[in-house]
Amino acid sequence: MDILTLLVIIVAGVVMYFLWNTLKEYLSIEENVKRFKDREFLKDQIVIEEEPSFEEKILASEYGVLAGILGYVGNADGEICDLEKQMAFSLLDDMANEMNGLGDKEEVLNALKEIFLSSNNDIQALCEKFLDLSKGEYKKKLKVVEFCFALGYADGNLNDTTKDAILDVGAFLQIDNSDFNKIYDDFEKNYYVEVSQQEAKEIFGEYTNLQMRYEELIAKSKQNILEDKTHNKPITKESLVQLQKIQKAYEILKS
Repeated sequence: MDILTLLVIIVAGVVMYFLWNTLKEYLSIEENVKRFKDREFLKDQIVIEEEPSFEEKILASEYGVLAGILGYVGNADGEICDLEKQMAFSLLDDMANEMNGLGDKEEVLNALKEIFLSSNNDIQALCEKFLDLSKGEYKKKLKVVEFCFALGYADGNLNDTTKDAILDVGAFLQIDNSDFNKIYDDFEKNYYVEVSQQEAKEIFGEYTNLQMRYEELIAKSKQNILEDKTHNKPITKESLVQLQKIQKAYEILKS
């Protein structure tokens, strides 16, 4: 071993000895021991929160919650008719257009559809979350219930299971009984419609793609409940009948 190496070892030993004595002296003071232990405890308690996933961000948004509420109603009887699904998907498309800050529109839309199609939604938790995110705007809550009725009557008849689901939504959104009953009375009718082959052609007009034309007509005829200007415009019986005529015409033309 050369002299230089020996000197390095000696210096290192002296430094370690000095540091060890300093630490012992520090820990000999009770207050310092407490601080040391507190720091160790706090270090163990620090939890680094993980960044929410894309799907979790969508689900936590106002429109994500609304998609869940509509899905609760749509899935209530275990079956979503074609018109019901198309009306909902058209509204989800409107939502996706408003959520451009969260990512690609198609990805957002697909996430919203997945939420809507899920049948295991906790409706009380969803409604409470919606009340919080929407700041309890009463007219907005009324439009949600109104659209739920439109979905329920999409196939011409509101069954008891779907009606109970809408009652749940109305109760958890804290809708006044008089307002809820008025919406129900406005919709309470069997909207069974018949469409002839000729009427179907007239409804659809000229088109190159039947499916695209169908989606376009539904989007134009259904009300966008997200817009403030629609909050004072109820979904009329006539507009629902028109949507059902479009559905009947579509079924005729695609057969």
